[in-house]
Amino acid sequence: MQIKTFEANSMAEALQAAKEAFGPEAVILGVKTQKASTRLLGKWKKRKVTLTAATDTSQTYDTVSLTHTSPPADDRRHDTGNHRPVVQTFSRPIAAPTSRHMLPEGYINKMFWVQQQMRTGGVDQDIAGELMADLHRDAARRAQISNATLLALLKKQVEDRICQKPGTAPHGGPSQTKVFIGPTGVGKTTTIAKIATLYSQRQPSSVGLVTLDDQRIGGMSQLATYARIIGIPVKAAASPASLRRVLKKLAGKRLILVDTGGANPHDREQLERLETLLAAIEQPRIHLVLSTPTKSSDLDIMVKAFKSLPVRDLLFTKVDESTTRGNILSQSLRSGLPLSYYTNGRDIPDDIHLMNAGALFKMIFNDTNLKQTKTAAPETLAERLQSFENELENIPMTYGAYRTYSIGPENTPGGYANMAESIG
Repeated sequence: MQIKTFEANSMAEALQAAKEAFGPEAVILGVKTQKASTRLLGKWKKRKVTLTAATDTSQTYDTVSLTHTSPPADDRRHDTGNHRPVVQTFSRPIAAPTSRHMLPEGYINKMFWVQQQMRTGGVDQDIAGELMADLHRDAARRAQISNATLLALLKKQVEDRICQKPGTAPHGGPSQTKVFIGPTGVGKTTTIAKIATLYSQRQPSSVGLVTLDDQRIGGMSQLATYARIIGIPVKAAASPASLRRVLKKLAGKRLILVDTGGANPHDREQLERLETLLAAIEQPRIHLVLSTPTKSSDLDIMVKAFKSLPVRDLLFTKVDESTTRGNILSQSLRSGLPLSYYTNGRDIPDDIHLMNAGALFKMIFNDTNLKQTKTAAPETLAERLQSFENELENIPMTYGAYRTYSIGPENTPGGYANMAESIG
């Protein structure tokens, strides 16, 4: 900030000097008027105006009118005391409006409970922050907002970013090979049995099974048992060459489901062997199968490790065994991979479902999570609310320009009212 003092014979001259020095953005810090003194040695001492001004482009300004009286300019020696009013207009710094001042009524509290449900539901903090920032930029522009509207806007966000139905169909579409990979014990084989049963109920002859699980004792026998019950063929392969031969035998099938052995995400050699095997499949649709109860940090490691393969979808099992399901949303958004299916029980084929935004929302935003959220101590909730308000303040927002106008008494009972109308 640059500060300078200007002395002149009148307010107009002082303002002009400040304007010439600092331009139209000059800020008036203070005005001091020295009244005209009595005659001394036959002369009148002239009235002086001392004006202190500054310039600071980081401030926001409003317009202020200052009214003072001045003796008649023609003859100050015959001052009768009938001074005319003089109005001078200048700018002064004001606090810039924050987003909080422009929000709909009750907005912060409603947004806070949405954020807290994500927290209780297990959505990772960074992902929840991104979603809340996008939601805030959309919702804050509305004149009114309800809880239902907030959730609808958030659901649309999630729907746009994650949902993609897995390529399916034995019904007239091109044949497809689905491959299921993942760590040990996540339920790949049972998941394949569920999908195979669903499709075989429509067209039994259109589905074929392949197992690459030559490491686990009973891996082949488990899948063979499912295949025998369902009434579909199952083949085994242990090398790229044998896999190509098996796929050639199943070439007439609309849907081929490939089971793989559990792979350790920390074992690079094991992942490379799996990658070599899968290279024998033309255009495979690879589903990375993960267990919902797995903690978020471990899921991060698994997804990063298996993405060295051409993974197309994330598939989450054991949803019914986890108290929080927000990690499903977190992993999809962080990895950029869509969600295909989820399983919520051991029953074949009933406990497998296509994932969509509606199903995912019910897992995170429900009465159970809301009640659990509100059981926190009042002091804790107060601290979280204060932190949340600060987070909202730090989200960059763009608002339109506003203008103020007056409405006459014929439109407003009780007199004039100032109204702000967005013109941006």
